[in-house]
Amino acid sequence: MSSIIFFGAGGNAINNFEKWIDQGIIPVCFCDSDKSKHYTKFITKGGGYDILPLNEAIRLYPDYIIYPTQNPSHLKSIIIYLLNIGIHENRIKIFPRYCNNIINNMNIFSFEKYLTNYTFCFNQQIRPLYKSSGNLKDDYDMIQKYGERMINDLKLGKICSCSYCSNLKEGNISNFSTKFFFNIGSGIKGSEYCNMKCIYCSFLNINNKNDIFNYSLMDIFNFLSFNFNSDDLFITYGCGEITVSPYYKYIMNIWEKKNWCGRLITNALIFKDEISKLLKQKRISLNVSLDAGTEDTYFKIKGVNYFSKNIKTLKKYSEMDGNIELKYILLNNLNDNETDIFEFLNIAKQLNSSSVIISRPFNKYFIPLSNHEKSLIKYFISISKDFNLKIENYLCYYINNINDINFVEALL
Repeated sequence: MSSIIFFGAGGNAINNFEKWIDQGIIPVCFCDSDKSKHYTKFITKGGGYDILPLNEAIRLYPDYIIYPTQNPSHLKSIIIYLLNIGIHENRIKIFPRYCNNIINNMNIFSFEKYLTNYTFCFNQQIRPLYKSSGNLKDDYDMIQKYGERMINDLKLGKICSCSYCSNLKEGNISNFSTKFFFNIGSGIKGSEYCNMKCIYCSFLNINNKNDIFNYSLMDIFNFLSFNFNSDDLFITYGCGEITVSPYYKYIMNIWEKKNWCGRLITNALIFKDEISKLLKQKRISLNVSLDAGTEDTYFKIKGVNYFSKNIKTLKKYSEMDGNIELKYILLNNLNDNETDIFEFLNIAKQLNSSSVIISRPFNKYFIPLSNHEKSLIKYFISISKDFNLKIENYLCYYINNINDINFVEALL
């Protein structure tokens, strides 16, 4: 068995040492780039560990493996430092980590995530990884194998393309769901139809790309209907606006016939009996990005003057005991004010929404939260709690900075 060296004898190591020991990851010594710590002790409940210069620790323990102990936000720079001083990649491990995206979507997520340049995951290292073979079953099998390998690498602490993602959580994975969660979104032929002109929408840019996914919605739904039982499948449908899609009737018929469960990402502008029926049967939920609490703001964001009509349709669905998730995408100089947020949450309360969501545009992922955004997020969460509304934390998908992630999680 290899000798484990912990690299970094700072605050993160102090806070997490006992947890790592409980996982069976026990060091023979510590190392640190701070020379003032050399030949001192890292004190724990069980005693002290020597803090040595790295070259001396390697000499004493030639069968070594190094675990960087720093905060995840510094992990990439530490690994690069170790590689630059001659430590082979096979000698470096990270503490077991897992990705909620993978665990909660063991299908492995969206087809288009891997087959085009557009993905719900913002880790730039994993896209695109695989070009379509032209056979949907072969593509699916390949994506499955890749996702399983990524899970295994993260579980074993191997360095992989996802290792530096700020959304990873530390810990071991005991089991993950075998249910298949399909996220069907943009990049698929037939996903471009919509009756709104939201200023943040990226669908037109995606559908105009040359590398658009080669399969159509018909291909996807035929594949699902032939390969999965209703008890095994949960579909998130986000292809443009389903109520104006030429495939609407076909999709609804097959959805009802197969008795599937899922989520429709819709603007809920047009009331549809088929959707209402599935809501009554508890087969679907609606995810609606309303983004405003006032008529003026709604028009500025949506490009159409249908605020009242939209609320009326949402109320009809709500009266069917519909499961409605109401979303608010925070946009600079448009809805980033307390008035719109309060009125939005008041609407959510009146609709008896199953949950509320605050989010950011896709393109802001690498931009740290501003003080203004932090203030509004804090206000959104506070009023939601006052209204007894359940809050879904989507922000972690739109934030790269670990301190911002910690800020949001502390509020929740």
